[in-house]
Amino acid sequence: MIAPTSAPANAYARHFDDGNNNDMHFDESYKNGYRRQRDLADRSSTLPVSVLSAVAVENMGETTLQDHRLASHTSSTYTRLKDTALSFIDAQKHNPNLNNGDRLDFEALRSLATQGFTHSFGPTYSVSQTPKLQGSFDFERFKAHLESMLPHLETWDIDVRGVVVDEVGRSAVVRAMYRMFVKGKEEGVENDVVWWLEMEEHGDEWKVRKSTEMVDFGASKRIAELMMAGKGGARKDSAAEKEE
Repeated sequence: MIAPTSAPANAYARHFDDGNNNDMHFDESYKNGYRRQRDLADRSSTLPVSVLSAVAVENMGETTLQDHRLASHTSSTYTRLKDTALSFIDAQKHNPNLNNGDRLDFEALRSLATQGFTHSFGPTYSVSQTPKLQGSFDFERFKAHLESMLPHLETWDIDVRGVVVDEVGRSAVVRAMYRMFVKGKEEGVENDVVWWLEMEEHGDEWKVRKSTEMVDFGASKRIAELMMAGKGGARKDSAAEKEE
């Protein structure tokens, strides 16, 4: 092992001692580790390599412990944000066992949203060409949007493909594949959706305050075509019966 030179150690000392350390965001234990390295460098010419190695390992152990404590703290927030995001998606799964016949657990979805919850759609240009998806939705309008699709769907399932959590921004991005089956059609349409969920803490819980749904407009168009084909088929059959 090569002993650290005195020049960098002294540079660290100057930075810590000249009042600029606030920019570094180092805690005291971390700075103390550098000070010990500085002192060690000053004595490196007289210390055997075995001693230098032992002190280096000791310093590494202190830093690792500090990092571990920090990681344990942030891990709790990370986990809760991730769990809330996944629960928000999970509440949208097809559930044929609900007593109210909705097949989608709106009460669970509502419990994960703040009182001032808002929802919007993207991407921007595609939404600009689709009036019914424009503007900001409160929870009731968001619920009504989902309810409008249910009568036309036989079933659907959701497969989460990935989650990215931003602890500082208190948000999570979830990519989910919605495989949807229109009533009377065997074709399943894979709707690749990306959710950006912004959250806030309420007591011991995290809730979604704002959701942005990036829609796969190609898949949405195909689903709409299948729905219209079903309606058209029903009108044609009815007309044929009258003619008979």
